[in-house]
Amino acid sequence: VAHLLSSLEDPTDWVRRYAVEALAVTSAAEAVPRLASRLTMGECDLVRHNAALSLARIGPQAESALPLLKKALADGIPYVRGNAQLALASGSRL
Repeated sequence: VAHLLSSLEDPTDWVRRYAVEALAVTSAAEAVPRLASRLTMGECDLVRHNAALSLARIGPQAESALPLLKKALADGIPYVRGNAQLALASGSRL
């Protein structure tokens, strides 16, 4: 998990994108704040998209990401908004 978390700082978009996906598979609670931080508009849209989806997959452990997921509902990219909605809809589990 530590290597994946450090990969979130890689300058290459695709490295961050796949690190975000891999963190969802681990369901590591310590990844939630770092995944949530990837929802910001300064990040590549594919990374934001996958971060929201990963948070949805992590489920109840992603509760601390709710404020940033709510902000992601206003993202200009439909896939980011959709995955933020998915994560919030799984809020019945959050």
